[in-house]
This record gives sequence, structure tokens and C-alpha cells, in this order.
Amino acid sequence: DNKEYVIGGDGDYIEETHQHFVIVINDDGSAETALIAMKSTQLKKSKKWNSMIASLKIIGKNGPFTPARFSHFYHLKTKFEDNSKGAWHGWEISRIGPVNPKDNLYKEAKQFSQSIMAGDVVVKHGDDEENKSNNPAF
Repeated sequence: DNKEYVIGGDGDYIEETHQHFVIVINDDGSAETALIAMKSTQLKKSKKWNSMIASLKIIGKNGPFTPARFSHFYHLKTKFEDNSKGAWHGWEISRIGPVNPKDNLYKEAKQFSQSIMAGDVVVKHGDDEENKSNNPAF
């Protein structure tokens, strides 16, 4: 089944998973932090998103640079996908545009990024069934 099982374990296996900390902007304009985990068929989408972020260049006073991940808005939605093994909903990601550096959201995103880098953000993991029905909590 192409899984890397833990030797001597109880059937647990190691699965490559990319995790993205995000700030979700709700319809009412409020914002909340979340964690998006992408594995299996969604790894390509995660890599594409990372490339989209890394390839963005802005001209600054010292020349071109890659801005911080939190400097731009991205639109994430799901779309139906299928193959010979089954069907599911996968991510579709597009860049919307820059966040205004003078906006409170930019400051909040920068603070959230600094907290992540400092190790202050702790993800509360649950089992797979619990994660399907609840949003990740911090």
C-alpha cells in the first residue's frame, strides 16, 4: 500500500504531510488562525503553493526580494477530484494580492508568524475522526 510502517509497531505508519499555518478571513470580516494539512494527492498542491509564494518578487529600495508569506492574500477552495482509486475534494489555490502593511490584519499575520517561528504556537492534535469534524485549535 506504499506506506512506511513503524517496525514493531501496532500498524502505525509515517506519512509525508505538509502543514500550512493560515489566517482565515470569514465572510463577516473576522479572522481566525488555522492549520491546513496536505498529504497524499494534495502534496503537489502544497508544493505548487510554496512555489507560488517563493517565486513572488517585489522591488524594494535595495532591489528585488521575496516578501514574507503573510504579505499576500490567497484564495483556497476545494474542487472535486477522482482517479481509479476513488473520489475526493482537493485544494485549488490562487493568489489574490498583497495585504496592506498598514492594515491590522498585516500586523496580526506578522505577529502570528513570529509566534510560530518562536515555537509559541502549539497545535492540539486529535485522532483522524475528530479532525474530520472539527477545525484545528491552537
